[in-house]
Amino acid sequence: MKKVLLIMVAIMFIASMAYADERLSLSGQVRAWGWSVKGYGIDDGGEFGADPDESADFFAQRFRLAAKITASEGVYGHLRFDFAESTWGGDSFNGYRNDTTNDNSGDMFQVDRAYLEVDKEKFNVKAGQLLTGLGSWIVVDMQGQGAHFTYKATDNLGVTALWLKRDEGDARTDFEGTDAAGNVVDTEDIDVYALNVAFSKEDKFSGNFFFATSIDKTAADDDTQNAIGVQGTAALGKINLTAELDYLFGEDKVNDLDYIGTQLYVDLNTNINDSTMAGLRLMYAMGNDDADKRQLSNLNRGQGFGDWLPYSFGIYDDGDIDPVFDLFGQHPMEIGGANSGTMAVALYGEKVIKEKLALRGLLAYAAPSEDEVTVLDSIININAGAEYEFAQDTVVQGCVNYIIPSFDDNSDDDAALGLFAGVRMNF
Repeated sequence: MKKVLLIMVAIMFIASMAYADERLSLSGQVRAWGWSVKGYGIDDGGEFGADPDESADFFAQRFRLAAKITASEGVYGHLRFDFAESTWGGDSFNGYRNDTTNDNSGDMFQVDRAYLEVDKEKFNVKAGQLLTGLGSWIVVDMQGQGAHFTYKATDNLGVTALWLKRDEGDARTDFEGTDAAGNVVDTEDIDVYALNVAFSKEDKFSGNFFFATSIDKTAADDDTQNAIGVQGTAALGKINLTAELDYLFGEDKVNDLDYIGTQLYVDLNTNINDSTMAGLRLMYAMGNDDADKRQLSNLNRGQGFGDWLPYSFGIYDDGDIDPVFDLFGQHPMEIGGANSGTMAVALYGEKVIKEKLALRGLLAYAAPSEDEVTVLDSIININAGAEYEFAQDTVVQGCVNYIIPSFDDNSDDDAALGLFAGVRMNF
């Protein structure tokens, strides 16, 4: 508790000094939400049909604060904190923070961004704890420590090299590879390297071509996962296009498996008028039924993802949750589980009424592209939500998610239902 209070006092002290000369800018979000879900299996590790009768009702909240400190022209420090991110009445809360361990018993206080940035005419450097993504954030979406270096060749061309230290292994125990008792320990780690070329042409299009590799040396033999991708956005008349094509490959030497993966994502949307938008999303990922191959959809190595959420439009703050992944445990590109692949189409739209009320919705159909490896035949996903701004930058929201699964066997195909409502303030 003392540590948290000291940090809070330090932030307020810095703010009182920095605001005077405009060297500090603050932003963030405060929100409180109520959940009521049935049939998602969230206590069972998240599998389709795990427990269709299971239900959960609870409240949750988060206070997020981000700070940007200007040391000099083009030199910045970035911090982002999450305070009191918790389920109301949870064991780690009980009205106050009294747990200062990192045993994951609660998320009452965490620092997820802490890095420096040097931004000059020809280059940009970031180093520290930061978020890293490539393209549409499908194959690489990672939080970790590392460094980015961008060379701005022209206004329309930039090259970024990045490195992330995902896992330091046990190297900090002893650099010679033994512990205090003289036993040999694993001193290897997991590193991610990537190169991205960003290009654009005026307001017509922009794109990225990238290569990334994740090397896991913690196993008895290297496990290497790679991705090559091209992603772009363009304005085609009144239609806004976003598309990404990824090819994934690598080798798991321990289990004698080859990684494979080919996937495509396309998003088209248009403003029908000043208050109405409609869109279409298409997804395809090749499945696999070969015993010596494993479909690969991203390089995150189980860290999850949170920035590419193709099924989330209109639900729970419009981007905090993907109902298929977060509630059923399935990646969008492996809709029926490992090696299943995906074929999916989604229609979505938004209607704004008098600049205060926004109505959003999404209807999606998805099926495995390789049905030999899963009992799932298909799902229908429906989202509907409304957001009303009752004060400046402050809204009340309500939304519903309804998922209808269909199976090839006798699995229970009862639909899953989620209701969400809450308030949110951005600042």
